[in-house]
Parts: sequence; structure tokens; C-alpha cells
Amino acid sequence: MPSDIQSRRIASEIRVFAGQEKLHLSNPAADWRNIEGLLKPLQHQFGVQLVHEIYATVIHEALERVGPAPVYSIGCGAGAEEIEVLRAADRLGFAPFTIIGLELSPISVERAGAAAAAAGYADRFVPRVHDLNAGLPALAPAAAIMAHHVLHHIVELELLYAHLAEGLHPQGSFVSCDMMGRNGHMRWPEVLPAVRALWQHLPERFRHDHVWHRPMPHFQDWDCAIEGFEGVRAQEVLPLLAERFVPARLVTRGAVMEVFTSDRVGPGLDPFTCEDDRVFLGALAEWERGLLARRETTPTEFVGEFRRRDSGFVPPAEIAEAMRLALRPPEEVFPAVPVPDLALPWPVQPGAAPLPLPVGELSASEVQASGALEDGWLILDDGAVWAIVEEQGLDLRFTGPVAALRFEFWHNQPQEREQAITVLLDGQPVACTGVMPSGELSFLDVQHPAGGSSSWPLRLRCATWRRPDQDGGEDRRPLSYSLFRLHAKPMPEAAQSHGAQSHGTQSQGARLPLWRRALRRLLNLS
Repeated sequence: MPSDIQSRRIASEIRVFAGQEKLHLSNPAADWRNIEGLLKPLQHQFGVQLVHEIYATVIHEALERVGPAPVYSIGCGAGAEEIEVLRAADRLGFAPFTIIGLELSPISVERAGAAAAAAGYADRFVPRVHDLNAGLPALAPAAAIMAHHVLHHIVELELLYAHLAEGLHPQGSFVSCDMMGRNGHMRWPEVLPAVRALWQHLPERFRHDHVWHRPMPHFQDWDCAIEGFEGVRAQEVLPLLAERFVPARLVTRGAVMEVFTSDRVGPGLDPFTCEDDRVFLGALAEWERGLLARRETTPTEFVGEFRRRDSGFVPPAEIAEAMRLALRPPEEVFPAVPVPDLALPWPVQPGAAPLPLPVGELSASEVQASGALEDGWLILDDGAVWAIVEEQGLDLRFTGPVAALRFEFWHNQPQEREQAITVLLDGQPVACTGVMPSGELSFLDVQHPAGGSSSWPLRLRCATWRRPDQDGGEDRRPLSYSLFRLHAKPMPEAAQSHGAQSHGTQSQGARLPLWRRALRRLLNLS
């Protein structure tokens, strides 16, 4: 039986895709990126340029090697891709074949069956309800298995790959177009600082979230796997695949480009009609190619055909090198890449200084209205702000000196492991709290180490959170919590009249060792 958290993720996944008739959207920036950077490599490797023709070609060639055998599409969704693959096969003059589609959502399977009938392929595309976490159905060995943007949704990758290898004919092919970047489709740690810096160069029309329809003044490194299975083990897709399969053909790309061509940002750019947008994306693409060629980071997307390791197939040297550059062991850590000088056509967009807040009790909406919220926050409703990634920025300014802050948090999502929030002031840890139970209010008190100040530049960080790409520890979801209220405690008048500096020196000497001991105790919980 799945755990409560697993069951909730499954329900969320079905709910999300139930509301999406068309799953793979596009925009001018994404189209330009594909035309300029993807079509030639695909033509070189597969002899065709369109993804549906790639699937059709690999399936056709596998059937010619193996003979009559099943063809699967795992995670087929509403069947749009599979129908296009069958159309491509007909267009290319291949012998007809049937695709058996496997899909978790009954709603999607019903849609897939209706779409196949409407397109005239009811006898050649047969969708079935099936949970891929349980492996493949026990049928005859398959000539080919396709997976279109499916693998990054799978939790039990080891089990799935074992079933794929077992269910695939020794001379069959597995073909996939998918994501393989950081879990949750977040940025790799080495490129994130540069992306955040580049964000400040962008015009306001770029810095808008077209999915959630709201401004995005700071780059939000959203973790798509907080709720469902989107990118839940993306960074393990290729390394685990390589344990059982070898690449026959492989094209990789991605590291920073997808940030600016995604559904969230891409609709704000049009490189086909705007020269500035074209110059920006061209410079970004050149920078990304250099990073990947020098292996200063690793790619986040791939299109590939794979054979079983026991098939006797030996990858060409070019493909073996592409695989070497793409594979990223969990324990490997990369240094941060420098911010590139791309000679962009826009000046740095200066941010407005936060407005001073009154000392006393403040609602989260008042904090938001002051402009104090930096990266890592979203508006949840009128009375709270939601922390969405592993670190949040909070630049608090007050009308007078503040000696201490009390945060009131509400924890939104159940956690699979113990976690804690650490508060940093000017880059130094000053407070820490353990994980809050789901659905309960929690408090966090922060004393100013110098006695008090009217300026509190803070970072809130998930202190015990670990990712394999950072330090080899367990992969954990970042905390999900809401900030409801903030209490700003004023400095005592006596302390202000005697000067904050001398008072702060005594307080710092008395308090810091206690904080350090408390932090050590809390951080050693996991």
C-alpha cells in the first residue's frame, strides 16, 4: 500500500493532468530555440528532425530487426504524441504498427481512446490504465518502447528500468525525449547564482510568470515536485538508465536556456520579431553550449535511443562522449559558474528599496506591500505569503531600531523527514527552528546579535535539507510553509540612549555562544 504522502502525490498528479487537454505547449522563444539549436543535431543523429518522426523511425527500425512484436508507449497521457507518431510513420511510408499505451490516469486513458477513434487510429493505438511504478504488463518481449516526457514523473525508476530491460527484446530499442536536470526541474546549484544575476538585466516584460499570471521581479527557482511527481527524480533519470542500457543515438542540451523559453517566461519573448530578444537568446545559447562542452555543468534535456546492455551493441565514440558529458554522479559537486558578460541590450534593472515598516505587529500582507519580500516567496492569499523554494530573501527595514523578531509560520505540506529553518542575518546564522507539524502554527524568535537595528537583511534557509547534487546526502523536498505574521520588538529606550554599539558588543558576547550551541543541537537532529 502506498504511504499517505505517496497517495496524496498520486491524487495531485491525476488532478493536475485532468485539467490539461494539451500537455506540451509552445511559445515563440521555445520554437526559436528548437529551430536554431536542435534540428541539426537531431537530423545528424536520427536522419529526421521532428520528435514524432524520431519515434516512428526508431520503432520502424526496431521492428525490422526484431520482427512482429509489441510496441509500448509508457505514460501515454491523452495520446496526442502517439497519434502523431502513427501519422509520422504513415507519412514516412513505414509498415503499419500498433502502439499499446500505458497511463496512470483513467481520465487521460478515456481521452486517449476518444482521440484515437476520432483520428482513425482506434485499431492502432490501444491505451490502458496502468501504474508504471509497478513495472510493465507481462506480455511478449517488445520490439520498441517509447516514453515521451514520462521518466521524470517516475518514483520507482529502478523498478521501471528493470522491467523495461526485462520486457524489451534483446535487439529492441527504448526511445525517449525527456528531462534529466535537477530534481523538481530546479536549476543546478552551479548555474543558479548566474541565472539570478542575469534576471536583473531583463526588462519588466520578461520578469512575469505567464503560468500563474503574476509579476516575478526575482527569479523563482520553483520545485515542481513539492506536490505531485513533476521532476521528482529527474536528476537520476539518466544515471539509473545507464546501469541497464547503452545509448545508440543521443542529443543533449539545456542548463539555462529553458528558464527563458519555458511556459513561465517564454511567452514574454519573441525572437522572430524582436531583435533584442533574438540577440539575448543567441548569446545565452552560446554561453550554455560552452558550459556544457567544458563540463562546467551538465545538460537537463535529452533525446535518445537506447539498447539493452546485454545486447552486444557498442555505442559509437561520439555517442559515448556525449553520454560521458551528460552523466552526473550524485556525489559530484561543481563550482559556481561566473556571471557571463553577454553584452545585453538592456541596462541592469534597479530594484526599489523596501519601504520602512512600523515597529510592532505586522501582517504578512503588510510585509509584502513594503517590498521586503525578495526571491523565494509567492502570494498564497490576502493574508499570507508562501515560501516555495529552498531559500527565501527578506529585506526588512523599520522606522526605528528593532531588538528581536517573532515569525508566525503555518506549515502547509507533510514532510517525509525532519527538517529545520535557519535564519541568517547578513549571511550569519542567528536562529533555527525544527520542522513544524502539518496544519499547525509555529513561532520562531530571532534576537539581533548586536542588540538591535532598523535594518534586517535576512535569508531563511532549510537547514537540514540535503540533495545528492549538493553533498551526496538524501534528496529531500524543501519545506513548504506560509508566513502569517511578524512581530517586531523595539529596542529598550535605555539601550538606545546608551548607544547601540556598546550594548551590542556586550549582548553579542553573551548571546552568540548560546546561539551556536542551540544551532548545533538543532542541526544534528537528522
